[in-house]
Amino acid sequence: MEEVERQLNLILLEIASLEERVWDCIERLREKDRLSPHLEEYVRSIMSELSYWTALCTTTSESPHVLLRRMEVHLTRARRLSEHLEQLSAACI
Repeated sequence: MEEVERQLNLILLEIASLEERVWDCIERLREKDRLSPHLEEYVRSIMSELSYWTALCTTTSESPHVLLRRMEVHLTRARRLSEHLEQLSAACI
């Protein structure tokens, strides 16, 4: 059980870093007037879901094994989103 909780904590740390990068990219795209309403809504939807599941990790209402698997999925989504936004932001230079 300790290993599962350790892995979950590492994932949560990485997700927090990715969240910051995503919002930074969104702000850069907005400043360059390259942020479409559709993209912004899509990002907000993913980030909202990510926040929801991150909050569940602190309430322990779910099994750590279930949370770990769910957060692994969300970590993958957050990585892809961050990479995509960084590419878009770099293309706007």
